Amino acid sequence: MEDKQQLTYVQALQQAQQAENDAIAIGLNLLTMCPQTDIAQIAEITNDENDHDRIYSQLLSKYQVDNAAKGGE
Repeated sequence: MEDKQQLTYVQALQQAQQAENDAIAIGLNLLTMCPQTDIAQIAEITNDENDHDRIYSQLLSKYQVDNAAKGGE
């Protein structure tokens, strides 16, 4: 019997993507208040989070397409 509290792979991907989106929002907020000397580093971190978000989006779209082809869940 499967534990109903356990996340599915897709749900875990969705949570990870949301965490990346939150990190992007925090990074953008930091850019509005950080000293000039820190802008490049904060921008680099924020860009990395954006790259991660894009990867999660690609993975999620793959599984959403797979589920649609199978008639959904």
